[in-house]
Amino acid sequence: MQLALKSDYESYCMSLRSLVYDLDEIPKDYFKHETLLINELFYLIFEEFRTVQEALNYLKSFYDISIVKIKNKLISEGYIEDALNMDIVDEILDSYNPKKLKKILKSNGLKVPKKPQDQKELIKREIPEKIAPHELTVTEKAKTYWADNKNRADLFTDCCGDLFYYQEYYDICIDNGDKSDGENLVEFLNLHYDLAVKRCDHRGITDSLESKGYYYNVRTKEFEKGCDEILKEFILSVNPIYLSDKYYGEYEPISGSLNQNLNAIADVLARNHILKRFNELWGEFEFESLFITYDDASDYLNRLLDDENAYEKINGIIDLF
Repeated sequence: MQLALKSDYESYCMSLRSLVYDLDEIPKDYFKHETLLINELFYLIFEEFRTVQEALNYLKSFYDISIVKIKNKLISEGYIEDALNMDIVDEILDSYNPKKLKKILKSNGLKVPKKPQDQKELIKREIPEKIAPHELTVTEKAKTYWADNKNRADLFTDCCGDLFYYQEYYDICIDNGDKSDGENLVEFLNLHYDLAVKRCDHRGITDSLESKGYYYNVRTKEFEKGCDEILKEFILSVNPIYLSDKYYGEYEPISGSLNQNLNAIADVLARNHILKRFNELWGEFEFESLFITYDDASDYLNRLLDDENAYEKINGIIDLF
């Protein structure tokens, strides 16, 4: 869950599709959801190997928020704790001269051994809190939490992290604990697809299809399922029946990613299978009117399957409006 520049991050977060809010009603700080912040925190700690305090400070600066609530929540629930940093005790003791070692022992009512090394061991064993600094550290519970959530967060980020809200996917996973993260991701994307159709949100529809296609093709290697999702994305891209009028002037039917995905499908599935499924899926859409004909779409599909850069020429000759 790599973080971008703050201005860029806020910009794209405000364009994400939500299951809860319409696009123009999403609260400005909705992407700063507690679940996301906690996962970002543990990402910084366990994947970038920052200290707890460094990670908290980074979140505070990056999101421009107070992290006191998050910090207190994690402490109260046993994910982080204020503990002695014993890793640097030896280094600190080695920096003390014999006179200082004896003074520490005497001031704390301890008998002073003759050998400096024995003095250091006694301080380390009996009164480490007198020299070791306190710092926030993660507990075993935090390590377990991240082990349980890392794959889920990685799956979401890999398949659709720049398109939808993680906390909404997380909520579905919690509500459906008997299902795998992958099954819940498919359900999450299906919900987005159905809602995008109701909202007449063209981009929401194609994003859902592309994410599902990626999940099947890349994460599970179920290429026939992935093929269907990408073909449906292609069909609705060249027949953008849900596209808002304000986007007509700048709309390009075929994106580079769609072209690449179709080209990749051709590397793993037989051409006859792809064209057969295209024909069947085209027939499942009950278009009241078409932007382009089936024959033209079939021709464009064949070009896209052969060349991952064909979309550039095709977009130049398609006249949808």
